[in-house]
Parts: sequence; structure tokens; C-alpha cells
Amino acid sequence: LLRLYIFLRMCIIDINRILKHIPQQTESILELACGYGIASFSMTQYCPQAKIHAYDIDSQRIHALKRINPHYQLRFYDQSVLEIDSFDVDTVVMIDLLHHLTYDQQKKLLQKIHQTMSDETTVIVKDMDRGRFSLRHFVNFMIDVIHTGERQFYYHTQKSFQNLFESQGFEIQTSTHLNKFWIPLNHVLFVLKQK
Repeated sequence: LLRLYIFLRMCIIDINRILKHIPQQTESILELACGYGIASFSMTQYCPQAKIHAYDIDSQRIHALKRINPHYQLRFYDQSVLEIDSFDVDTVVMIDLLHHLTYDQQKKLLQKIHQTMSDETTVIVKDMDRGRFSLRHFVNFMIDVIHTGERQFYYHTQKSFQNLFESQGFEIQTSTHLNKFWIPLNHVLFVLKQK
């Protein structure tokens, strides 16, 4: 079942279109809510020179990832992203994290990232856009329910994401949809820098 989920996730999310926004000179990456490590392992190929620190709150998942991890530059941590003290790395990556945090937690996390990141840090955020096509939003919601067992999520429209990021002091360098035409989901990608 896990292999099926990972295969479907790779089909649904175009990881390469996300990772291409990581600057080539990146030497340190912090991935928030790494899940099953799909992006984490992909980053070891895309940025073999970078030290990658991947965090997730699911201790069983992190334990399993530590057991199967063959990459010396990739480390997994069992810790809430809200407890991370510093984001002073070259690149921060968040894939489908924010809508699992309350709106207040989203602001607090973004504030902490903004306060502790360097002027050169790139922040890459991929999340769900609730504002386009109600069928697409319903499919997003059902996948989240099945995947997490939760029923409360904190989605944004692309515009409200932009307002959130700008209100926390970020400059938006990229704001685009990543939808594959045959998959009814609303993926939106942002690349952020310090203002």
C-alpha cells in the first residue's frame, strides 16, 4: 500500500518542477514535513552537494526513513516544524504543509522563517489552491481526509497565499500553478525571498 501511495504521489506532484527552483549553488536545504521522503530522496540527486535536513512529526515514518536512507548528506528528524529554532539555510522547502497548520500556526511558522533566514535564503512552498474549480478543491479535500484521517484543513486561494507571504515580509519571485491537465487537483507553487 505504501509503494502504491508513493507511486501515485510521484504521478500527482511534479517533483522536478518544484526542485528546479532550488538554486544550483545550494549547500544546505531544510525540508519541512517531509512525509515519506519522496522529495528528500529526489533532492539528493538534484543537489548532490547539499546537506539536506528533513523534518516530520510522524516518528514511525522518520524511523523507517532513517533505516532505508543510503545518502550521507540526508538526515531525517522526528520533530514538529513549529519547534525548529533556525532557518538559516540556503533553501527551505515546504510541500503540502501549510494547509495542515492552523492559520495562526502558518503565520507563526512564516514569521520564524523570515526572522531567522539569511538574506540569500530561498523559500519554496507548494500547496493547494482552494480557489479554482470546486471539483478540484473537493478532490484535494478528499485526498487529505483519506491520507490523514482529519477533516479540518486550512486552505488558501492563490491570492490569499500571496497576501499571507507578503504580510510576513516575503517577496514573491514565482507564483504559478503546477497542475497536470489530467489530474483534477490545484497545486500552486511559490518561490519566496526576503524583501
